[in-house]
Amino acid sequence: MNYDACEEMIRHWRQRPPHKKTGNPTGRDNARHHISELDRFFDWLDQTNRFGWTKPRGIERIDRKVRETEQERTRKLSAIQKDTYSVEELAVLNRHATPIQRLLLYVGLNCAMGAAELGRLRVCDFILHRKHEHASRLDFSSSDSDSFLRSLRPKTTVFGEWLLWPETVQMIEWGIARRKRIPSLGADAVLIVSESGAPWYSEGSKNPQVRFTNMWNDLIRRVRKEKEHQSFRRLPFGTLRDTLADIVRHRFGDELASLCVAHGNIFRGDSLLDCYANRPFGRLHKAIRELHDYFRPMFVGAPDDPTAPPKKRYISLGTQERIQKLLSQRVPVAGIAKECGVDRQTVYRIRDQHQLESQPVHKSEGADLP
Repeated sequence: MNYDACEEMIRHWRQRPPHKKTGNPTGRDNARHHISELDRFFDWLDQTNRFGWTKPRGIERIDRKVRETEQERTRKLSAIQKDTYSVEELAVLNRHATPIQRLLLYVGLNCAMGAAELGRLRVCDFILHRKHEHASRLDFSSSDSDSFLRSLRPKTTVFGEWLLWPETVQMIEWGIARRKRIPSLGADAVLIVSESGAPWYSEGSKNPQVRFTNMWNDLIRRVRKEKEHQSFRRLPFGTLRDTLADIVRHRFGDELASLCVAHGNIFRGDSLLDCYANRPFGRLHKAIRELHDYFRPMFVGAPDDPTAPPKKRYISLGTQERIQKLLSQRVPVAGIAKECGVDRQTVYRIRDQHQLESQPVHKSEGADLP
C-alpha cells in the first residue's frame, strides 16, 4: 500500500474498465464514485489506530481526472447535451404503465423529481384541493381546485413548491389511498412503499434507488415488446427530472428552471437577493399550469381509468388496438386474423370484450338491471 499501489488503484478507475455485461467502458459517474470511495478508504485507514498505515507522501497529487471516450467528446459537439423523452414517447410510456408507475411518471414530470426526491415524499407533503394561502403575495390566481406539493430538497434542504396538474392529483389520491391500506401509516408516512410498508428508497443502502431503476426498466421492457416500439429509447429514470426543467428553461428562462429543480441560489447576479425578496413561486406555478396543455397528449395515452390495474394480455396492446381499428372498419374476421397474425378466436374475443365494455349501464331505483 505504498504510493505506487494507491496510484494504480485510482488509475484503474480513471481509465474506466469495461462493464462486465456490456463490455463498454463503465460510466464516468460510476468511475468517479469508485475513486471517491478509495479516497475515503485511504482517509479512514490513515486515521484509525487499528492498522499501522499512513498516507504515502504525495498521494493527494495523484491524477483523479476520469478520461472521456471519443463518443462522449463527439457528443459535446451539439447544442443538445441532455436527452429527454418527447411528449409522444411519454404517451407511449403512460399507455403501458401500471398505476404505481403512472404515479411516479406524473409526479416526477410535474415536479422535476428523481428517485431520491420521490422516494422521500411523505403523505403530508401534499396539499390537495386548497387555495394557496399566499396567492396574492406571489401574484398568481388560485382557487380551491388547486393542489400543491411542498418539500425540501434532500441534500440541501432547499424549499420547493409545485402546482399539480389534475391528472397528477388523481394519481396522488390513488397513491394516498393505497398507502392507507399498508401498515405503519402516520402523519409523516413515506408515500412510495412496498406492500409490506418498506420504503422504495432504501436509505443507507449502497444503491438506494435500485427499486426505481428496476421499475423503470420493467416499463421500458413492456413497451419494447410491442412490434412498433422495439427500438424505443432506454433513457434513465432521472430523465423525468430533466424534462420539465429543460422545457421551463427554454420557455420561461433560467431563473424559473432553477426554481423548478429547487436549487439553492436561483439568481447568480445577486447571491443576497433571497435575504430581501421572496422567490417567484407564483411565476413558476403559472408556468407549470401553462405547460399542462403541452403535456396533454401524454395524459390522453392513459386508459379511461388510470388507477385500474392493467388487464392480463395474451397479445400486445398495439395488436389489440390494431384489431379494434380493423373491426371498426368492418374488415372480415378472417382478414383481421391474417393481417395481425392471430387466430380467429382471438379476434372474436376482443370484439366481444369491446362490445361488452361499450354497453351502457341501466339502473332503476338504485338496483342494476340484468
